Amino acid sequence: MSGLRRGEDGFTLPELLMAITILAIIIVPLTGSLFTGLRTADRTASILASSADRQRLSLYFPPDVASASAVDTAAGAWGCAGAAPAGTTNVVQLTWHEFNAAGSTPVTTLVTSFVADYRLVQVGTEWQMTRYACTAGGAATPVDIAHHLPASTAATVSTSGTTVALTLTDTLGTQYTVSGSRRSA
Repeated sequence: MSGLRRGEDGFTLPELLMAITILAIIIVPLTGSLFTGLRTADRTASILASSADRQRLSLYFPPDVASASAVDTAAGAWGCAGAAPAGTTNVVQLTWHEFNAAGSTPVTTLVTSFVADYRLVQVGTEWQMTRYACTAGGAATPVDIAHHLPASTAATVSTSGTTVALTLTDTLGTQYTVSGSRRSA
């Protein structure tokens, strides 16, 4: 068997120890970053879901309030065809009417009526807010507005003059309020 010359095969012990040391210097911060990312992923998902809820509520609620001529916060209020969906509780019901064409005098002919009913419903262990809308007392069309509400008390409505404000509390404990001004008191 012939003898091996230096530099032909393998690593020397100092080279191997240096590679392991450099690898450890690189792996430790990467592992820490991975664990930090995994720990914060659930909170980040909750924050993003809450942000989407705020956007949906801001999309529907202010225009409904601006159109409304009446506001009803009674728990059993329902203005669409049939019975209110089982297991839901009214938070706020907004109703308005459209009359005959602009410029005609007098404005007395009712063309159609609208109802937007914001209700809380429990789905599994979480509460959700759903907007039920109907035209002329017809069937309600549901749109989920907010998810991840901690309890049936997570939504409150306040009115002051022509302003109607809806405040929601999400599972993170963050409160957000969306408001609108009615066209008449």
